[in-house]
Amino acid sequence: MYKIAFVGNFDRLSVGEPEEALALEELGHKVIRLQEGCRLQDVEEACKDADFLLVNKFRCSTSREVEAFMQRCRIPVVVHIFDLYVGL
Repeated sequence: MYKIAFVGNFDRLSVGEPEEALALEELGHKVIRLQEGCRLQDVEEACKDADFLLVNKFRCSTSREVEAFMQRCRIPVVVHIFDLYVGL
């Protein structure tokens, strides 16, 4: 099974990410939950021991710093946004 670093909204009132993390755990994966808005250094630390990084919203730093991190990240990065954006 995989060890997954997961950046998202895990607030108790949030809908989506908590259920996704629980479903992954029920499948046998270990999920490291990282609350959106956490420090980029926390994400980097979690990725040292993870098989891949799953991101819903990456609000951990400036866009430039996040982009630089994703380019140097040594594990696969999966980004999915399930919010509806119209006209992009």
